[in-house]
Amino acid sequence: MKTYLVNVKIQGLIQQLIIRAESEEDIHYINNCASITSANRKEIIRAFVDRSSVVTIGLDPTPKSAEAKTVYNTIQEIKAIVDEAVYMKNAYFFNPPSKSSLRRYYEKKHTHDIVEWTEGGNLYSAAFDVKCTCTSVYAKGYYTKNGEQTNLKAIRYSLAKLQTALLLGEI
Repeated sequence: MKTYLVNVKIQGLIQQLIIRAESEEDIHYINNCASITSANRKEIIRAFVDRSSVVTIGLDPTPKSAEAKTVYNTIQEIKAIVDEAVYMKNAYFFNPPSKSSLRRYYEKKHTHDIVEWTEGGNLYSAAFDVKCTCTSVYAKGYYTKNGEQTNLKAIRYSLAKLQTALLLGEI
């Protein structure tokens, strides 16, 4: 299978998709297709960092091996943490729930336990914690690379590399 970057016009906006297909002819049925380009590894990583969607044409995209399934599940957990961090970046301005039980539920819903993974010989970990008081919402992400504190950007690049390796069948 080959990997293509496709720009599609959806509701007046150009959106980039990562498409896996046997040939370029399999892609031409997509309406409003602005451009189709063959993608190399670096372009795929960049597309994942930009949060592009993935479409697989022709084959079942679910991982087959036990290792690939484990990596897939880890990717889903990391994506949940990254999505939560993006959502909560302005938590200081959020209004917390008024009832104590609802605040505890809000904390439980938005807090993610630590996830550890290895990518490119580096050991990463990520966790996200949310605390509510009567007046404020506090959100904090904990990200490490090889035991040292890092930022969300490094986690997103590691996530993109994992997604690329899984997409290209290297795992």
